[in-house]
Amino acid sequence: MVDVNLLIAIGGIILTLVFSILANVRASRTSIKDEIEKAKADAHKQTRLETKLDEISSDTKDIKSDIRNMKNDIGSINERLIIVEQSTKSAHHRIDAITSDKQS
Repeated sequence: MVDVNLLIAIGGIILTLVFSILANVRASRTSIKDEIEKAKADAHKQTRLETKLDEISSDTKDIKSDIRNMKNDIGSINERLIIVEQSTKSAHHRIDAITSDKQS
């Protein structure tokens, strides 16, 4: 005959193994879920960073374009200023000539 104490010991070992396996399976499931959630959060952060970098890049391109336009405007203003200075110089010579003719 089989001893009752031996059966209880074997049953205890079997139950311990079953509960141990179930605990490992459950822990594995939760760690996979945690990893999935972490991956989702990382993907969300990465997407936000990429979006912000794209916005910064776009803003930088706009600023460069504005600076080019300002350089062109300044060049145009410089050309017009030179013409005005020449015209003013010529006007001064004519005024000097008129005043010297009146004084003579």
